[in-house]
Amino acid sequence: MILKRAIASAVAVAATTIVALRPATATPQTDAVASANQALRIELLELARDDQADRERFSDAIKANDQEYVQRLTGNDAARTARLKTIISDRGWPTAALVGHDGVDAAWLILQHSGDSAWQKAMLPILERAAAAGDIRRGDVALLTDRVLVRSGQPQRYGSSFSMVDGRLVADPIEDESRVDARRAEIGLPPMTEYVRLLADAYKIPVEWPRKK
Repeated sequence: MILKRAIASAVAVAATTIVALRPATATPQTDAVASANQALRIELLELARDDQADRERFSDAIKANDQEYVQRLTGNDAARTARLKTIISDRGWPTAALVGHDGVDAAWLILQHSGDSAWQKAMLPILERAAAAGDIRRGDVALLTDRVLVRSGQPQRYGSSFSMVDGRLVADPIEDESRVDARRAEIGLPPMTEYVRLLADAYKIPVEWPRKK
């Protein structure tokens, strides 16, 4: 299941590949919600499993610049995005009371991997409220925040977003970089040195950190 291991967040944008990594939680959140919403929970979990299955060969594909894989992944992400948009239109953002914490985590994963950056930006305030209510991790909101900022051409805030440059993963520009570890600690994310190690282990690609000035 998706929360029993590190979750790779990745999206191909034109010729640039942006990657991030969601560190595994110490205690996976799983819920078997005994309600009429169990069917929705199961659907979200299945969407998330499909998302992760699509990314199992991601590292090899980006190293090989496999554009056929990128196109297939982009299309599958678009289909999952469309389904999640329908769910949210019908019921609002899934809550833990509605689908369990693991269902919420699954919805976040689909949103994080969506190719619709305008929709991601529009959803950010909703996820911030969900984090305040305890339905979603603040670290997950941080990953989405960085994704939205980088895609809009702005410096990221938490250092989660890296791009492929000449066969290496290089951190995208970071706002007030000297304080990035302090910001990460405030929301429960590991320091950058540990995060970089996780990235290197997950993708088997050299990671450049600190950023070269």
